[in-house]
Amino acid sequence: MSDEISPGERILTGKLRVDTGDSTKIMDLRVNWQTVEEREQDGETVRVIEGTLDAGNDPVKPEYESQINGTLVSDGDDLILEAHGTAGSPYTYSE
Repeated sequence: MSDEISPGERILTGKLRVDTGDSTKIMDLRVNWQTVEEREQDGETVRVIEGTLDAGNDPVKPEYESQINGTLVSDGDDLILEAHGTAGSPYTYSE
């Protein structure tokens, strides 16, 4: 197993663009996760992850934080993160 995909806490940061058709909002995106299980599937190592996804600008509001779980698999030199989450409250967009 190579170092870049070894188990442990991981962080992904970037920008999230929400385009409603009438307007666009750009928010900070931060995802923290940790591997909770590793398993072999079709000859590939699949890492089961749990963590949080925050969308919004500092300070992050609780309504923009979601608990996530999913998988992390390698794809050549890249990694594919598939995450599903549940927000504390529904996201509503207003200007």
